[in-house]
Amino acid sequence: MSFRILIIDDDADVVETMKTVLKSSNYTIESAYNSKEGLEKVISFDPQLILLDVMISTPTDGFSLSYTLRSGENEYRKWLKTPIVMISSINQELKMNYSTKTDSEFMAVDEFIEKPINPEKLLELAKKYSNAQAR
Repeated sequence: MSFRILIIDDDADVVETMKTVLKSSNYTIESAYNSKEGLEKVISFDPQLILLDVMISTPTDGFSLSYTLRSGENEYRKWLKTPIVMISSINQELKMNYSTKTDSEFMAVDEFIEKPINPEKLLELAKKYSNAQAR
């Protein structure tokens, strides 16, 4: 079975573009368009990597979802260490400069990637996390 990636983003065009790029390299992809559906897909799909938009329904919805997964409570305990890559244009839209290097004490994600997403960068991320999991 190939490496499983869950994309959680409310922008259908972004989701479809990422799906196309990742499926071309034989990754298994599922998607969700809101936090509730995203949490349901985590349980049903059991992703090995989560690509998560910051602003799903609200400007901080993605952060809330990542904190839920990283809390290690109840039904989400299994995904406590699942890598989460935050995907967003929040730095451009809200002039907020989030970084896992400078804000790691409150970040519940492994890294950020800016929109628009470069296909090569997306594939590099997928390869990085699939290789790390294979070890």
